[in-house]
This record gives sequence, structure tokens and C-alpha cells, in this order.
Amino acid sequence: MSMQQEENDLYIIPPNFIESGTLFGGTVKIRNAMEAAGVTLLSVFLFLTCLPP
Repeated sequence: MSMQQEENDLYIIPPNFIESGTLFGGTVKIRNAMEAAGVTLLSVFLFLTCLPP
């Protein structure tokens, strides 16, 4: 039987890994989230106002 040696790699995460001004751990920038929310609200408003009574 051969003995297997486990190697543990050590990775240093730099302090700027998660940028400021982001949501969900750096996944989404706040500006992009605000733009998406604005476009979504505008689209929903236009859709609801164009429905026949």
C-alpha cells in the first residue's frame, strides 16, 4: 500500500477582493442593481397602464 500525502494549498485573498459598492458579496454592483430596478418598475408601470379596463 502506498501512502498518499495530502497537500494543502494556501491562497491569500487580497483585501480588495470584494469591492465596495457591491451587493451579494461583490456579485452585483449597486449602480447596475438600481438601473435594473428602474427599468423593471417602468416596464411594469407601462404594462399595467396599457391594459384595457
